[in-house]
Amino acid sequence: MKSKVGSKSAKSSKKSIVDADSAVLVIVEVSYVGNGGNTGSGVYHYSCTPDPVHVTAKDTAITYVMSPLVGPQFVFTGLYSSDSLYEPQLSKKPSIKSKGRVMLTTHANKVATLINVSLQIQDTTKQVRISCDPQVTNDPNPSG
Repeated sequence: MKSKVGSKSAKSSKKSIVDADSAVLVIVEVSYVGNGGNTGSGVYHYSCTPDPVHVTAKDTAITYVMSPLVGPQFVFTGLYSSDSLYEPQLSKKPSIKSKGRVMLTTHANKVATLINVSLQIQDTTKQVRISCDPQVTNDPNPSG
């Protein structure tokens, strides 16, 4: 599977958006900061690279991976999305691998839309579940 992360695609002139033929890799960083964070009542900070994720191919695999800089106490436990009541674009249940450090989902890319995603992450040392909400956009190929 081919992935172009953080680079300008030959098929698109958009910057800071990932265009991939069939796969997108998203690096997730999360840490406990005590205060001033952007999730978990302000005590955790997260970021995703790239954000937003932009999908251009049908049935694109999206792989969320914890950065090697993230402590082992942070693991993926699931994913919720805003498209669940319409024509779902993301697979219903993501696959979690590598002791919770990798989460995979598939994007059907049938309808142009912005999807709000909530990555569910557990801090196993503090027994706290936090939600991280990167965006996923897509442009389906009109020729199918």
